[in-house]
Amino acid sequence: MVIISVIFFANWIKTFNVRTQYMLKSVIALGMLFIWYTSVLATNDTLQEYNFYSYTFELCKLFQYYDVDNVITLDQSDVCEICRVILPNQKISNYSTEDQNYFSRDYYIDVDSASWYGNSSLIATAYYDDLASIFGEDIASEYEFVGQYYEFNLFVSNTLGAPTSFK
Repeated sequence: MVIISVIFFANWIKTFNVRTQYMLKSVIALGMLFIWYTSVLATNDTLQEYNFYSYTFELCKLFQYYDVDNVITLDQSDVCEICRVILPNQKISNYSTEDQNYFSRDYYIDVDSASWYGNSSLIATAYYDDLASIFGEDIASEYEFVGQYYEFNLFVSNTLGAPTSFK
């Protein structure tokens, strides 16, 4: 079909004078360039989305590696929900720094339950290098920076060490 279309357009263009032929060829070339450019944009968007899910999967593996009772993500509800699906037995919640409350909900387990939280915890944050500005110096001093994965900074503590206000 494509070959037949090219032959048809080549024969059709020959019916015009030389100046019009160049103009039509230019329009066709610009159209093809536009199609190529939009394809590149769509491919880049797809690759970035795939990269998000792939590094989120690896981040969830890191949560298992540190073997903590609680994992708290800061302002990362997408990461929190994906990891809760991948690691159904891990206690993972999302803390909203804007509202200063936990907003993780599970359809089967209520995050607000006191039995939900254990002793040790890990905080994964993509936007903050210092926990003192979020939780205050008392809580932040309980956490030790253990590394970085992509844009996520990881902090570990042997206590829960987080505000206990829930919404």
